[in-house]
Amino acid sequence: RHTVLQVIPELQTGGAERTTVDIAAALVAAGHRALVASAGGRLVTELEAVGARHIRLPLSAKSPVAMWRNMRALKRLILSEGIDLVHARSRAPAWSALWAASACDVPFVTTYHGIYGQKNAAKAFYNSVMARGDVVIANSEYTGELIRRVHGIDNARLRVVPRGCDISALAPENVSAVMRADQRRAWGASADDFVILCPARITELKGQDVLLAALAQRPADDRPFVVFAGSAEGRAEYFAALERQVAEAGLTKRVYFAGLVRDMGRAYGACDLAIVPTVRGEPFGRTIVEAQAA
Repeated sequence: RHTVLQVIPELQTGGAERTTVDIAAALVAAGHRALVASAGGRLVTELEAVGARHIRLPLSAKSPVAMWRNMRALKRLILSEGIDLVHARSRAPAWSALWAASACDVPFVTTYHGIYGQKNAAKAFYNSVMARGDVVIANSEYTGELIRRVHGIDNARLRVVPRGCDISALAPENVSAVMRADQRRAWGASADDFVILCPARITELKGQDVLLAALAQRPADDRPFVVFAGSAEGRAEYFAALERQVAEAGLTKRVYFAGLVRDMGRAYGACDLAIVPTVRGEPFGRTIVEAQAA
């Protein structure tokens, strides 16, 4: 029975946050103690429901003073809870966790979730913490190759563990014809529309504007109807630009912004096609395997 502490800035939405909850659930199911330290968020309730414990710390703060304070808090937590392993999933809390784990002589693991920009030497050093784990986990072969190239670490410390999803929760048979019809009506789509789902947070990286430009080229009698399923939190300017693009192209009756969707199995079951139009390489596109599972 081990006690594992995961550290992450917040538990709002996103791939790293979802994986944090998944790993916590797996640890508990295997008989271990799972702790997660973060600044909180909408996934805390789900985390605690699987039997894990959440510790609220201001780990989203990036100032050197805040990171130092977080290090001291994490050190106290490691000692008081008997932490056997610390697992960091983002850069700012990873620095605090690295210092705390080193001071307590506890193994330190990182998961490399992002493709971080290397704008200058200072930025490269800041990013390097994600390659300083006793073991560094890459969430895809693509990410693994990037880590080898940028950070020069050897295969002895690198593990490629592809992201996954709950296939059973996404099984097509979970969505009945009635559920499908109800969901399509809730979006504003008619029975004979060809419903396209774009499952991604609203951000330039995900290419929603590209999908809208493509939609504008389709003839109206094709009856395409696009649903954007994803939070626009923190991206108000880009979201406003998408709304203008919809209006200018005359697509108001052909597009629905659903916001954050909890029941993605139902959303996939209600669409005819899922599109993930990202505009540059991603570490691992979870929604792609989710759509395949559905």
